[in-house]
Amino acid sequence: MTARRPCGEKENKLRRVLVVDDDRDLRWLLSSFLGAEGYEVITAEEGEAALNQVETQHPDVILLDLKMPGVDGVKTLERLRRKQCRVPVILLTAHHDILSPLQAAKMGAYDFISKPFDNEDLLISLERALEKGDLARAVEEMSTSVEEEKLLKQVVVDEWFDCEEGSWD
Repeated sequence: MTARRPCGEKENKLRRVLVVDDDRDLRWLLSSFLGAEGYEVITAEEGEAALNQVETQHPDVILLDLKMPGVDGVKTLERLRRKQCRVPVILLTAHHDILSPLQAAKMGAYDFISKPFDNEDLLISLERALEKGDLARAVEEMSTSVEEEKLLKQVVVDEWFDCEEGSWD
């Protein structure tokens, strides 16, 4: 059993992609294609299952179908963002859907790809999303380090300086 890690946290393994689509054939096709490209692929057929997979499998990126029965892609993305999950999400949708790339970005999606899609375009978007996720984690880690350093300095100052007497120990 692997140790629990925060949503989307990277470890030294294959990059993990969660494919969420109600179309079993498309899930299989994407799993086969991405697996052959060197990704570890996990799948879910609807939003609720995807949210559970995010909690237990910690994907590095999510390919999320917009239109699904039950918890659809929009609701799934909203719930991920409410949970402060910053895993990059690429929305997959059919041409006839009315959601625009701008609307998808406002919802917090990294990218928006129309079905049918070109495999190379998908790979490019996937790699860029992974890079974005890596950069976001690096910034978060640096911010945490800076805050920890500030706290440590304050503790040292407080320890050495007696505020009530205004003198150094």
